[in-house]
Amino acid sequence: MIYTRWIFALLLLPLLGCASDVDRDMIAQRTLVNESAATVSRLLADPQFAELKDYIHRSKAVLVIPNMYRAGFVFGAEYGNAVLMVKTSGGDFQAAAPINTGTNYNAAITTEDLGSGQTMQSAPMPIQTFSTGVAGWGNPIFYQLTGGSAGLQIGAQSAEIVITIMTDKGLEGLLNNSFKMGADASVAFGPIGKNIAAGTTLTPPSADMYTFGSTMGLYGGASLSGSVLKENANWNMLVYGSSAKPREVMLRSDTQLTEAQSLRDALSR
Repeated sequence: MIYTRWIFALLLLPLLGCASDVDRDMIAQRTLVNESAATVSRLLADPQFAELKDYIHRSKAVLVIPNMYRAGFVFGAEYGNAVLMVKTSGGDFQAAAPINTGTNYNAAITTEDLGSGQTMQSAPMPIQTFSTGVAGWGNPIFYQLTGGSAGLQIGAQSAEIVITIMTDKGLEGLLNNSFKMGADASVAFGPIGKNIAAGTTLTPPSADMYTFGSTMGLYGGASLSGSVLKENANWNMLVYGSSAKPREVMLRSDTQLTEAQSLRDALSR
């Protein structure tokens, strides 16, 4: 049922030329969570990332960027939407009403048929369905990554990245409104992976975070050091309410967003 709603949402994309920003954001959120689950599954299945599973199991949280884009010549720029998943402490989750009660996001989405000019309504696409479950991974917290770097950089690059957060310092930094990688916490490459260099040993961790990534394209000197992660306040507000901040979402252990179950399952393998 969860997958049916997601597929239906994606099928609506061609009709959303005149839809509201809220409608587009809701679909983009779902797409990001599903793509994040696919990224985790692909990297875990790749023998070049044989150590990733152990890093995830030992981590305090995981940040997934399923599509990070970089482009530039001499000076580069990067951008990507990200999802943070924090491990929960334990205990059962109880079913609860949707967190955001200010807006009815179960209402049908109104769009305009660009061919006929007539108004059309889709079926409701609920985003806040909760169910009982067990502890493991919490609810998705949405972020945006931006940055720029100087040096030898040629062409463009698209990457899917998994970042394991190994220390309290790393997690605490991400829970702030803005986090600069390499400055607010140390970042290192994970063990040998596709198109990334060798990292350091896991025990004891010599860095607060480790990156694992698969890239396509041509790009020299790629590094996340100096990149800035900021909470996507608009997206978090749509799901968790106007006052929701990353720390509040992390501490909320009484509910689970079932639309993120595929990502939880991927991280638990």
